[in-house]
Amino acid sequence: MGGLPEAMQDMASLLTEATQAKADAALLNEIRGSLGNSQYYVAWLMRMEGAQAEEWMLPAESARQNFRLLAESTKGVKVEEDYEKNLESVIRLERMSLEELQGQPLPKKCSGCKNVSQKCRSQCGSKGKNDPQDKKDARGAGFNDIPKGGS
Repeated sequence: MGGLPEAMQDMASLLTEATQAKADAALLNEIRGSLGNSQYYVAWLMRMEGAQAEEWMLPAESARQNFRLLAESTKGVKVEEDYEKNLESVIRLERMSLEELQGQPLPKKCSGCKNVSQKCRSQCGSKGKNDPQDKKDARGAGFNDIPKGGS
């Protein structure tokens, strides 16, 4: 609950790893479908929270690309999920006005998610800042004498 942005990042990493490991196509499709769903829900919630278009369009566009790839690659194949409908849903989300979106019921899978925009901003801001050389050694922190004087 409330970990949708983190789950989206984890699934993107999992898809990269599975692609590099040349995993089975069915597994890749399942991972890509889950990633697309999480991206769709993140975009939906970010719009509802009032995020700028530049912010919520990133996950929406990624979801659209994932669902398009899945719809094209599974054409004529019986799959549990209808990727064409998911693709249409993402396109509707991108074209829908905010007033129309606010009139829609919140998707069931989004009921416990809050502050998604801020979580996504902090994830984007932290990318590239995790340089291991920048980490400070914290051993002994808090064991120094308290400065005398002052206030």
